[in-house]
Amino acid sequence: MTATFKFQLPEEDYEHLCALHGVAYKGLIHAVDDEMRNKLKYGHTFQTPDEVMEHVRKFIRERMDEIMDTTI
Repeated sequence: MTATFKFQLPEEDYEHLCALHGVAYKGLIHAVDDEMRNKLKYGHTFQTPDEVMEHVRKFIRERMDEIMDTTI
């Protein structure tokens, strides 16, 4: 079986990039889940919900940068 995706560039650039990086984004979701699991299992120093949200945002941004650096 063969699957072919066609995009009308540059109009569908966003959709094109999502298709190209889909597996990497799936890995990102797994990494976030694993990070949160480890914090719950082994402990953390968060004092407020805001600290947790900032940690998650930073974690996601760092992994997104890694994805973009390695897949382009």
